[in-house]
Parts: sequence; structure tokens; C-alpha cells
Amino acid sequence: MSKKKRIFKWIIYISVIFAAVIVAAWIIFLDLRVTKKFNGKRWELPARVYARPLELYEGLPLSINRLISELKSLGYRQVSGAKKEGQFFRQGDKIKIFTRGFDFTDGPEEPIQVDIVFLNNHIYKLAGTCKEPLDLVRLEPLLFGGFYPLHKEDRLVVRIDQVPPLLTKAIMAIEDKNFYNHHGVSISGILRAFWINFRSGRIVQGGSTITQQLVKNFYLTNKKSFLRKLNEIIMALLLEVHYEKNEIFEAYLNEIYLGQDGWRSINGVGLASRYYFKRPINELDTGQIALIVSMIKGPSYYNPINHPERCKTRRDYVIDTLAGQGLITKKSADQFKASPLNLNRQAKGSRIRFPAYLELVKRQLHRDYNDKDLRSEGLRIFTSCDPAIQQIAEQSLSITLKRLEKKYGKQIADLQAAIVVSRPSSGEIIALIGDKKPGHGGFNRALDAVRPIGSLIKPLIYLNAVSSKKYTLATLLDDSFISIKTNNDKFWEPDNFDGKSHGNVILLQALSHSYNRATARLGLDIGIKGLIASLKRLDVGGKIDSYPSILLGALSLSPLEVNNIYQIFPSIGFKSSPKTIRSVFTSQNRELNRYPLVIKQVASPDAIYLLNFALQRVMKEGSGRSAYHTLPAQLATGGKTGTSNGMRDSWFAGYTGDYLVVVWLGNDDNSKTPLTGSSGALKVWTEIISRFLQYNMIENIHPVSTPETIEFHWINRKTGLLTNVNCKDAVYIPFIKGTAPSDFTPCEGEMPAKNKRNKRSFTNWIKGIFRY
Repeated sequence: MSKKKRIFKWIIYISVIFAAVIVAAWIIFLDLRVTKKFNGKRWELPARVYARPLELYEGLPLSINRLISELKSLGYRQVSGAKKEGQFFRQGDKIKIFTRGFDFTDGPEEPIQVDIVFLNNHIYKLAGTCKEPLDLVRLEPLLFGGFYPLHKEDRLVVRIDQVPPLLTKAIMAIEDKNFYNHHGVSISGILRAFWINFRSGRIVQGGSTITQQLVKNFYLTNKKSFLRKLNEIIMALLLEVHYEKNEIFEAYLNEIYLGQDGWRSINGVGLASRYYFKRPINELDTGQIALIVSMIKGPSYYNPINHPERCKTRRDYVIDTLAGQGLITKKSADQFKASPLNLNRQAKGSRIRFPAYLELVKRQLHRDYNDKDLRSEGLRIFTSCDPAIQQIAEQSLSITLKRLEKKYGKQIADLQAAIVVSRPSSGEIIALIGDKKPGHGGFNRALDAVRPIGSLIKPLIYLNAVSSKKYTLATLLDDSFISIKTNNDKFWEPDNFDGKSHGNVILLQALSHSYNRATARLGLDIGIKGLIASLKRLDVGGKIDSYPSILLGALSLSPLEVNNIYQIFPSIGFKSSPKTIRSVFTSQNRELNRYPLVIKQVASPDAIYLLNFALQRVMKEGSGRSAYHTLPAQLATGGKTGTSNGMRDSWFAGYTGDYLVVVWLGNDDNSKTPLTGSSGALKVWTEIISRFLQYNMIENIHPVSTPETIEFHWINRKTGLLTNVNCKDAVYIPFIKGTAPSDFTPCEGEMPAKNKRNKRSFTNWIKGIFRY
């Protein structure tokens, strides 16, 4: 052998060895890539945000229609018998529910059948399958939003044993019928695809197995090239070497792309089931299974929302295939082919049900969690959001705005709105609206619309006055013209809304009728610094300017901040910071954080009692009285209207039962509206409360206990002194013990008698209540 031949031979040997080393290194690299991602955290999972669970127990005030509404919002189906999870059956005043299991914060609960009997809009009986009484039944909480990874993929991870066997068989029948028999690739499929691609001169067919599809979606890109295809084949073989078939198929079920919801991609059969049909994967019927399988070939092309006819044709093909392979009967196939797609009507754009509320949750979560964890760790966040209250608030706003538009027309074309609903006893925010179209995201007016609050500030001034015990509800205030020189040598001269002066009026009347001049005098006497101190004690942040105009509402706050202030009145002087989050759990249901109730006392109960009495008078005889054109007279409510200068802002903050509702209406550009607090925001509030009553969410009569430190006396409203019960100007007023006047004003025609006190009696108390 010549020298040249030997050199050439060695070059070939070295080239082969070098190529083998490169190929081996490349295979090792791909192998490491396959195992590292598959063994590690396979997906970045979004945080899931849940509303409160509905708890059912005997005696609960709940109408059967409201329960049915809750069930339908959770995707339960009304059927005959309720023999499967996620079904219910109604018969008169009885309802049978087959609940779904759920991992609650205090542990998992299995699905159960429950019979409920209603009587007078209350749950009368609660019993299990064998008629045994049940103490408590919980419906799973509504999933109403989440915080998504930056790549915008969303999925609900499911285990293979949670997936209906028919879905597994259908996917294999359509996508890869030899899945359990090959080692990751199908040689015949590759050869067939190679020949078609060779004849076409480009990649037009893949011939991919389920394993190859998983590799392409999980590790690679959709770019069509021979190198990408080669990598796909090698990685599919490697995946099959390392992992069991069921584990590969389970990953495929959770990875597969099945459509788009705006910027969010729908990945995996678990989320697709929830998104397209509003039910968990185990509750799908044959037609729904076939629809999901039909989309695998082309999620955009066969999208059931955008292309329903095209999707139905493909679905019917899948159903025929199942029948052809003996997986379903011909009769069953014909029945499901004749059925409509039965999509979730809210599917399009349903990723976030309550965007304004979700924004508040996110801000509160950021105190404890960074953004990356919220978007990738699959946290389960349980909140105090009440979907029933949220929906009532949304419906009430929509109805009232339509009425206002009918009355005012183009004058309110740009009107915007915000609503905050809370439970004063706990400080929990249970509903939040930040736009007149509640489903819209963007600028959240409930949190960020900082607007002048007008007369909403007045109750704090009067609270400071009666807390000092220098003033009582019977103290006379001067409501005549007032002129105050300010620091810039200008004069502040507030006027009443009606443009009139009302002379000397008792403090109760000054607040209930919202007299500006009397309030200004009172505020100046009590001190502006005291008002600012009260605002700071109530957690109002930022710098507050010490100008006289603050006494009449020249202070700008958000609706959430107003709610935070007004919480002290129905909670009898106790306050808790606005709260939305109850607890946070990992995706494995391990508790990370619990947010307990933390309250502090910021005002004395006896002073608050006097203010509540006065705010009830606002509703009975003052600017809130129109609410009782709709609400029952026996319903105890308290509240205050607010209107900023130039009628730019319409406010109402009011409470009844354990609900505090703050409503704001106005234009984003701060332009004038035709609405006062009474003609605008109060209308929305009244509609909300009337619906609460309609659904039996509050009792008609709200009893108010009287502190031992409070006593009632009949007072002459003109003099502020004691008087007889039957006098024309007599009014029954509460006092902190030791603060009532001692002098007496007789009825007209009577002789004055000093120190003549009338005794409080049950009859007098009743007369005082209904004098208004």
C-alpha cells in the first residue's frame, strides 16, 4: 500500500471517529436536555385565584334560585336525577346536588350527593344519600382569574388517571394508534412523510407519533426543517428509553396546544375542558371528547368559537372513527353527531372574570411574593370574593346606568363608575368594580380614581364633635353665612346646596340635611388638625393640606379609601385594613400564608352609636331618603351622599346588615355631570341593596343594640332642650350618659318647668322610631 493510500485511509478513519464523537456528543447533549427538563419542573404554572366557597347549612338564608345561579356559575348541569359529579336536580322546593371533590384549605373533600329542602328562602334540611343529616356542605370555589407566565401559556395539569378512558383511546385512534407498540418513532410513518416531502420539495407532512409531537411542543419549535426533524426523532427515541409510556402520554395531555384566549394560550386537555365546556375533564361526554380531539390537528383552523361549522365537521369525523373502531356504538355516534357543540357561552375572553378585584389581589400579594413566583409556581390563592355579590353589583350598575342614560342622554355619555363592597365586621372586600363595563381591565377606578369626596367627609367631623362630649346630637349649630380668611388673603365662603341659610339647627339636623355652613363652623371649632389626625388614624395616606375647604370634602380619595373610612360606622368603631386574601397554598396544597383578621378600635362605641343614629336619619329624612322609595321602611340603613364642586363626582357610602357599599360616578376628565350623590350613586346603591333583599342575603329588620352608656330623651328640635313626647317639634335622640341637656322646653301653651325630665319608656321609644 502506497504512502498516499495509507494517509487517505487514516484520514477516513479519523473522520469517521471524529464524526462518531460529534454524533455521540450531540446525542449526549440531547439526552441531557431531554432528562433535565422532563425530570425537573416541566411547566411554569400560573397562580390560580379562587373566590370564597359557598357553605351550605341548615338555617342559612338562601333562596333556591340563588343556589341554582351559583351552581350554574360553577358549571353544574341541571338534569334528572343528579347521578354524576357536577349535576343537580330540582323538584319544587327540594334540590339534589352531586358535588365535586375539592382540596379546600382545611383538607380535601370527596364528592357527595346531598338533598336540600328549602322553606321561606332558608335551608330547612340538609341530608346525605342515606338521609343522614349533614352539618355542612361546601361547593368548590369559583376560579375567576390567575397570574400568568410571561410566555402566556396556561394549563391545568391533570393526571392520566383523571382523564376519561375514552379520551385516551380517541387521541390514539386519531393521532397515533400504535403508540404503545413503537419506541418513539414510526418507521412507516417517517418513510411515507419523507416520500411526500421529497416529491413536494418542502416539508408538508410530519408523520409524527405522539412522542414526537410531545418533543416538538415541549423541547423544540414549529420551524420546519430537516435538522429540526432529525433532532425530534433522536429526542423521541431518548424519551422512550428513559420514561414509561403512561408518563409520556400524561405529559402530552398537559402540553398539547388547544387554542388561544386573547393573549393566553390554552394548553392541555384539563384547561381545554374548563375553557370550552366549563367543566372538569372527568365530566366530558363523548361529543365533547371528540371536539377536543378534533382540535389537535389544527387548533386555529378547527377552533369551535371562530369556526363552529368547520369544527363540527371534524368532530363528527372523530365520532365516526370511534364508532368504526368499536369504541362507541353506531347509535351513540348518531346521537352525538346530531347534537350541537354546546360550548361554554363565556369561553371567549373568560380568563379573568373580575379584573378589578384581581388587580387588588395582586397588589396585596406583592407585599409577600415576587412577580416571578406569582407567575410560575402554580400557587393557589383563596380570596374573600363573593361571586354572587359581584354579579349583583355588576347587574345593578348596568341597570342603573341604562336608566340614567334614558333620563340624561348624552350628558352622561362618558360617565364612569366604581363600586366597592365589603363586610365591615372583617374588613373583607367581597366585590369590586373599576369600570362601567366590569369585564374590562385597564384603569381601575376603585383603586386609582382619586377624586374629591365632598360631603362624605362630614361624618368624621361630627364623630370628633360628639367624641369630645362638648357636643351632642342636640347641640345647636349656626347655619348662617360664614366667611373665613385663608392663608393667601382670600376668603372662603361656603354655601349650602340649596343656597339658603337655616338659622340655628341641632347637630343631628345639620348632618342629616348636610348643611355646609353649620358643618364648617363645627369643624373650625373642633379643629382641622383633629380631622386630619382622624384621617391618619384611619390609614389615609399621603399629605393632607390643612385648609378650611377640607371640612366640606376638598380631599381626594379613591373609592377603596372611602370604604376603609366608612367601615368604622357599621363595625361600631373597630377597623381592619381592606382584605381580599384569606390564604395562599402551593400547587401541592401546602399552606404558605394565612391572613387572619386583625382589628383595632379607632373610635368609642357610644360616639359611633350617635353617628349611626344620625346617618340613619340621613336615609330617613335627608339626602338618602329616596332609597326608601324602593327599600322597605323597616330596613335599617345608614349612609351619606357626596357631591364635589361643580357636580363632577357623585358619591354614596352606605351600609345595612353586614354590607358596606361605596359607589362613585363621574367622568375621567373631571368634567361636570348632571348628577348629585342622590341622583346618581345612591341609585346604584339602592339597586344593589334591593337585590340583596330579593335574594334573601340580608334580613328585612336589622336590630341595633344600644350600649349601656347610651340613654334617649325627647328633645325640642328648635331649642335643643328637653321636651314632652307629644310636642310638635319633639324628636327622640340618643345621648352619651351625662351629656343630655338639663333645661326643658314646654309645648306651645305650656308653662316652662326647669329640670323637668321625661322618663324613657318603651312606648316613647317606639314613637321615636316611627316619628320619621
